[in-house]
Parts: sequence; structure tokens; C-alpha cells
Amino acid sequence: MVIHALADALETVEVSGDSSLVVTGITCDSRRVRAGFLYAAVPGLKLDGRDYIPDALARGATTILTHDASISAGAGTSVLCVPDVRVALALLASTFYGCPSEQLDVVGITGTNGKTTTSYLIRAILKDHDRSPGVIGTIAYEVGDRVIPATRTTPAAPELQSLLAQMVKVGCKSAVLEVSSHALVQSRVHGVDFGVCVLTNVSPEHLDYHQTMESYYH
Repeated sequence: MVIHALADALETVEVSGDSSLVVTGITCDSRRVRAGFLYAAVPGLKLDGRDYIPDALARGATTILTHDASISAGAGTSVLCVPDVRVALALLASTFYGCPSEQLDVVGITGTNGKTTTSYLIRAILKDHDRSPGVIGTIAYEVGDRVIPATRTTPAAPELQSLLAQMVKVGCKSAVLEVSSHALVQSRVHGVDFGVCVLTNVSPEHLDYHQTMESYYH
């Protein structure tokens, strides 16, 4: 997909460099970059994605997504500067993969406990009603007949959108997503077209990350 077409998915973006470049993939992990990829320099609590821009470029990245206006485009590259890298990454990933959630009945489940149990109960109901569900959760990612060991409850936006696109390709009609509180804060599911959202419960866990129960519940 061409840079300027991708950028149309964002409300606020400054594009510098070559906007005619074709993006061949999207990632926020510099180790996964291949030729023609867009690399999202996500700022984190412990690591800053900007520190890995040289590595991403060395591996073939041609587009950098960042919130840092001081980062400039070199020869044969482009830079997308946005207010919030995580939100922009999620929207770009959805656009890149053809907005797959819009072609599925998506059920999202969040809460401290019970997400996995609830997801499999809902999957069983959807199967009984011929809704051919895919599943993304703590135990595994199910795409048609494929069962992929889960790396985390809710994957990063590019992987999540790729999985949803694969579900559409193999004929799934619905998708059941476990959505962790970390994923919500980090905008991993931003732009996913949820048809139904489930909240199981909120109990005092993960306060090392959320700090307060009010923040966690929010």
C-alpha cells in the first residue's frame, strides 16, 4: 500500500520524505522489519522505539512512524509524524489489512478474571449457530483449522489485524477476542469494529501497571 493512501487513515499526520513509497508490512518490533516495512517507534515505559530506528532502517524499513518531529526522512525513506504513535499504528494496521474487523462479528472480552473461560463459551455458542468463529486469546489464536500458540493475550495491533485478516480469508464469520487491560491502555485494539463488548469483573490485580483501581477500571 502506498504511503499517502495509508496516511489517509489518520486525522492528524505530517508526512515528510517520499510519500509514493509502497509499504510491504507494518511492525513495532525492529527485529521483524523486512524490506519496505513501516516501523512504528513506540515510546514505552522502559524502552523507547526511537532507539531502534537505526536497526529498523538497516533491516530495510523505508517508513518511520513517530511522534518526534525532530526525526527527518533520509534518502528513499519517509516519516509519518503523529500525536499518538500507538493509536496511529492501530489505525494504519487496520487499513493495511483491509479493515478486517468490519467483515466479522467481533466479540471483545475484558476484565481481570474469566476472559478465557468466557471466550470459549462464546466460541461454542457461535459455532452452534454456524458463525465460524476465530479466537484470539491467552491460550491460543485460532484461525479456521489452524491453532497458533499465543504469545500474549492480546497481540500488538499489526499482528492482531493480520490475524483478523487471515480469519476473513479462510471464511470465518465472527471473532472472539480476549482484550487485556494493558492492550486497552496501549491502544492495541483501537479501530477494531466490536459488535459486542463483555466486562467480566475488575479486582485488585495489575496495579503495578495501572497504579490505582480508578485508573484500572477506566
